Amino acid sequence: VHVVFGVGNRIRLASSKDGGGTFEVHDVGAPKTLALGMRRGPRVVATKGALVVTAVGGERGKGQDGDILAWRSTDGGRSWNGPTRVNAVVGSGREGLHALAAAADGTVFCTWIDLRNMRSELFGAVSHDAGATWQADRLIYRAPEQGICPCCHPSATFGPDGSLVVMWRNCLAGARDMYLARSTDRGASFTTAEKLGLGTWVLGICPMDGSTVGVGPNGRIDTVWMRAGTLYADR
Repeated sequence: VHVVFGVGNRIRLASSKDGGGTFEVHDVGAPKTLALGMRRGPRVVATKGALVVTAVGGERGKGQDGDILAWRSTDGGRSWNGPTRVNAVVGSGREGLHALAAAADGTVFCTWIDLRNMRSELFGAVSHDAGATWQADRLIYRAPEQGICPCCHPSATFGPDGSLVVMWRNCLAGARDMYLARSTDRGASFTTAEKLGLGTWVLGICPMDGSTVGVGPNGRIDTVWMRAGTLYADR
């Protein structure tokens, strides 16, 4: 069991080898500023050979700057290499909202709300070697009218077959509905974004609330999210 969290500008990892009975805490890293609060904060995944932690950090913080930073440990969290900047454009991760996922073969995928084009867009990057190196980042989704919902964290997960699912809150004609896209080639390309749910939620501001997505052994995708104060599940 691995739990990652931030205290001030310091990232810490608590790990348990006995199913959560006891935990050992290790320092991961400490950028000058660390994005925390309102779903912002570090993320962790475990692969067969490494632990990978990502967080958004910068020099000034408070939305003025921020990059997706990645650390890697091959000794259970006792020591760490990094950070490595995952986003290609410096400062484009300053919104501070991101997600991290890992596949059984060691592929790691990170997605985040990106501001490089002065609007909120969904970008992602893949590591094929458990976080040792990262491929060039790429656009996953650009809303046709304006940015996607800027303060709702995205979600991502790999299925048992290696397929990748990414989920985010969109903003189309004022509607703050959840959308999902799927990749069968480890994040190289994604299907056309699909809206979730039968209803819609027109809202003048961002609700600051994201989602959770999981993929079962038979490829079934399960999602849980909020619309207008009510929780929904869509399969």
